[in-house]
Amino acid sequence: YVDFVFGNGRSLYEGNTLKSIAENVGYITAQSRSSLLSETGFSITKSRVIGGGQVYLGRPWDTFSIVIFSYTSMENIVLPQEWDDTMGKDYQLTTYYGEYKCSGPGFSFSARAPWVRS
Repeated sequence: YVDFVFGNGRSLYEGNTLKSIAENVGYITAQSRSSLLSETGFSITKSRVIGGGQVYLGRPWDTFSIVIFSYTSMENIVLPQEWDDTMGKDYQLTTYYGEYKCSGPGFSFSARAPWVRS
């Protein structure tokens, strides 16, 4: 598996095209914020998710991960659940994963992971 953007950084990605070349399944983000005191997280805004294969928008890599997608267009490569918690089911209680005013055929409310905010 491949994580496009990963680690414990404080990053803003604005106006970017995130192109997947995954042959199977990939992940756009894997944020690893491990402390409530840390001022880190990823914000992806006014961007596009395109390409091939199938991707999750992200997976929490540590206890207090933060990732927000806003105003982003998503092609039909994003898996219906959109987010994955295989690195730790308990992370659902402490991470902040959100979407705001996203669009496109890959964006879906119906099967989204219930622990994601909108």
